[in-house]
Amino acid sequence: MNTHISQPRNRNTTVTKSAPSSAKLLRDACLRGGIALVIMGGITLSMVGNNSAATIQSMIASTIISVAVAAATVIYDIPGWSLKKQSIVHTFAMFVTVYPAIFLGGWAPLTFQGALMAFGIFAMCGLVLWSIGAAVFIYIINPRQKRG
Repeated sequence: MNTHISQPRNRNTTVTKSAPSSAKLLRDACLRGGIALVIMGGITLSMVGNNSAATIQSMIASTIISVAVAAATVIYDIPGWSLKKQSIVHTFAMFVTVYPAIFLGGWAPLTFQGALMAFGIFAMCGLVLWSIGAAVFIYIINPRQKRG
């Protein structure tokens, strides 16, 4: 039985968050990705038989993207990593999962021009979504954390 009694913290004290272990990050990534897989995979499976092969192919790609995005959010749980480092690692993770899914989903042709077009869409969507996420953190989440 735990007999430790918590002492109230002084509002002026800074609490340092310890770095999560690799096992915890992997477990969290699997949990987050697994939730997306169950939801999107279930939607995709429910569409089989009632939709065209192209629609199912597109839904499979959407499922892959959802799982990758959800699992990669653990990157932002690593204390001590700068936003720049988190963004670079996240961009790489998205590039190796989302970019191929664009072709798997049939959203871009497997040609040089298709690859350029897909990269442009990938980069623009990434920039817009990253900007929204950064704004939410800077103007909504971070001020709330400072208030305690």
